[in-house]
Amino acid sequence: RKELLEFAAEHHPALKPLMNRLRKKRPAEFEAALQSMDRSVSRVQQMRDEGRREMATRMWVVKSKIQLLSAQLAIKDSPKVRRELKKVITARLDLRIEQLDFESEQIRKRLAKFGKEREGLLSQREDEIESQFQSAVKSSERVKQKYAKQKLKRAQGGSKTQDVKKDPESKQKGSKQSKEPAGSGAVVTDATDDASSDQKN
Repeated sequence: RKELLEFAAEHHPALKPLMNRLRKKRPAEFEAALQSMDRSVSRVQQMRDEGRREMATRMWVVKSKIQLLSAQLAIKDSPKVRRELKKVITARLDLRIEQLDFESEQIRKRLAKFGKEREGLLSQREDEIESQFQSAVKSSERVKQKYAKQKLKRAQGGSKTQDVKKDPESKQKGSKQSKEPAGSGAVVTDATDDASSDQKN
């Protein structure tokens, strides 16, 4: 809201007193005026082209003046206000013609650009086709190499996973063997020899 009022004060200072009176005496009309102004100003500010934005700002000012003078004429009819209103309406018409001239020039430039591009494509048609074809082929080869690398990476990852699964089994076997008492084989041999010597005796 503050930005809208600042925009109005900068480009149409005469509008500020009217907006202040509306805000104090007719709040509903003030809010409606702000909403209408917000839509108009937003369209102007969103224009990226400086020339269009400048002319749109001027058009907004002219329209605001027409609305203000029309309101003044409704309150009190006078030759002075009529003359000023007609003058501003004439300015709006002239500005619209200027806008159309500007847009026509922009279109002419774009058409010239398109024509130049078309002539370039026609003169180098075969070279351009071959260039784009080679570019597409190289792109497909890069994609193919990328997928091949990913496939190889997945295969290597699967091999490592299998090795990890095998390792616990070998570790378990080793742990079982390590749990057998040291010298158990010698004890069994000694017991067998003792039994044999008893039978001989």
